[in-house]
Amino acid sequence: FGAASPTDPDVCVCSDGFYGPSCEQVCPNTPAGSCNGQGVCTSAGTCECNTNWNGNAGCSACTPGWLGSDCSFAQNRIVSSSPSAVALSSGPSQITTFDGYSFVFDAYGTYYLLRTADRRLSIKSQHVPCAGSSTASCISMVTIAVDMTTV
Repeated sequence: FGAASPTDPDVCVCSDGFYGPSCEQVCPNTPAGSCNGQGVCTSAGTCECNTNWNGNAGCSACTPGWLGSDCSFAQNRIVSSSPSAVALSSGPSQITTFDGYSFVFDAYGTYYLLRTADRRLSIKSQHVPCAGSSTASCISMVTIAVDMTTV
């Protein structure tokens, strides 16, 4: 279940869901697909799970500290003795929300950091792979929009 490597015909490049020297072995599967659709199968046949799905070897449970059907809600909260209206990103992938939840966010793309209910104010961040890391994300750009005008 694979194809010969374009650079070495003696090496099999496995199709998704298979591994082994000849791509003959099946990765851990669920109805959602290989590694529950929440990770990738390594050449050793183990799942390398997405950040929030490291709760078990098959990527079918949330990482401790994450909740929800899609493992997107942080459970851990930093309680401060002096509440403030501050959110921050400190170091690769570390985010603390305005309401004090702190978590690791390793996804790549553009995300809202803040958006008011009336959508008059929004703050978005663009996350890209951090230099020298295969998993961490770093903020490369922040966009602030007021009344649909980017400032």
